[in-house]
Amino acid sequence: MTDDLSIQVSTATWAVARPLMQTDRWCVNAAAITKLVLAQLGVKSYPVHAEVMHLNAAAAHGADGSRPLPPADSADPYMVYARLDNLGADDIGAEDANSPEGLAGHVLTFVPEWRCYLDPSGHQFTRPDWSIVVPVGAVWHSAPEPPAPAVWERPDGGVSVIEPTRSRRFVHAAGWKRRDYHDVMAREIVRLVREGGDGSDG
Repeated sequence: MTDDLSIQVSTATWAVARPLMQTDRWCVNAAAITKLVLAQLGVKSYPVHAEVMHLNAAAAHGADGSRPLPPADSADPYMVYARLDNLGADDIGAEDANSPEGLAGHVLTFVPEWRCYLDPSGHQFTRPDWSIVVPVGAVWHSAPEPPAPAVWERPDGGVSVIEPTRSRRFVHAAGWKRRDYHDVMAREIVRLVREGGDGSDG
């Protein structure tokens, strides 16, 4: 039941919120809304900033030999990732909501009771041409307590890695700040979940 509920919440959040959040750091918005939804369902959670990496089967299992991690600005067909940068006081522009670079890293929601991360925005990493598939409304189960890193083998044969940080800089992002549409979407997501749906059928 817990697994079903975690997937319902993550998938419903993706289904309801995604059309209106193509900009303004979707992962930050997703985490903000997910936290509201879980609070309304009486479930404790907290956002986690992390570096994430999704590798296809060839990269994950070494079928193509040793592959060094590519530079952050490369487009490697074996993996996609939200990689961290070392930001200093002079790099505050990278933290700005209007910055084309967006947030360094990724934001997910950890639910201690369920021992999992909810990642409604994880599907953004999917690259079918690269044989990398991250499911809609991704949920990473049996997760260790952050900031411990965790690794999952996906059904597509690839591997997904989450390495949490202790950064809270995302709370300054525009997408994290409470807005009317956050509350509207959270109510719709809670309605879907309570009715036993997740919005995946339209």
